[in-house]
Amino acid sequence: MRRAGVSPCDPSKAALEAATAIWAQDLAGPGVTVNALLPGGATLTGMIPEHVDPALKAKLLDPGIIIPPLLWLASTVSDGVTGMLQRQPVVRRGRRVLRQEPITVDRALTL
Repeated sequence: MRRAGVSPCDPSKAALEAATAIWAQDLAGPGVTVNALLPGGATLTGMIPEHVDPALKAKLLDPGIIIPPLLWLASTVSDGVTGMLQRQPVVRRGRRVLRQEPITVDRALTL
């Protein structure tokens, strides 16, 4: 997360991951769930400048990769799932899908 040209984006993502882990724990009592969706790499969105080489653009993730986990997370099937980070595409049955992993907090730092 230390690449030139992405200073507003990458630190914000890191902060969101940390906040998601903390909020999931803080809000667990009243039954509020907190999760984050990350595509797992550079994604071909409107934030990619037009002058970027087409060969490089071809390597970017399709924004549609986020739709299946988003629909799952918004459904009742995900009820009770909290503190999860949806990230890093993996190939399953020939399709790139996002992997779930728990977000952990360093408990040694709690007051």
